[in-house]
Amino acid sequence: MEKPEQHTGTETWGAWISQVGSLPILFSACHEATHIRDGEPKVSEVGTKALAFRLATLVDAKALSTENPQFGDPNWDPDHPYVDLAENLLKVSSSFSLDIHMMKPRGIDACVGLGDLPEQVDGYWQSLVECLVAERLTVSINWPFSAGLRTFTSKLQNRGFPALQLELSTECFESPSDLEERVFSALSKFAYLLRDSL
Repeated sequence: MEKPEQHTGTETWGAWISQVGSLPILFSACHEATHIRDGEPKVSEVGTKALAFRLATLVDAKALSTENPQFGDPNWDPDHPYVDLAENLLKVSSSFSLDIHMMKPRGIDACVGLGDLPEQVDGYWQSLVECLVAERLTVSINWPFSAGLRTFTSKLQNRGFPALQLELSTECFESPSDLEERVFSALSKFAYLLRDSL
């Protein structure tokens, strides 16, 4: 596994960091840094990058995350280059991407967003849900976030890459905690399933 590579972005978009493993699996954290949506700053989802990179290291996959400063939003701006970066990392259509997000507590631990082309991720999302439920996590599908058309997940799907969005409650990032450990255990199992299937 190569060491993480820091990228200096442009004044238009900002910076990002990537890690390149051998498998065509990408763990993404596109909201790790404070991002700008329609001219307004949106709070960073600190902890998503650490989780994405930890999972990538576990199975020799790839990871991608925003870094400060950001001048746009990869999960909103239609022409954001973050999608191009992901495509360059994946390269082949027999691949998979999981974009990890943080959401405020809503009575569930995790929300799996199926994106604009849910048929493209049939089998993947069921496996992810099974791994989460096996660790006694409460899971919703497409509520409150479905990974709509403007999201990184849907943009990647529309380029032919199977992709899911995973929203985790802020409580899942409280460290150290039993919940944090169960989340990592579930996602580790899912990462190994991906490794063995691709």
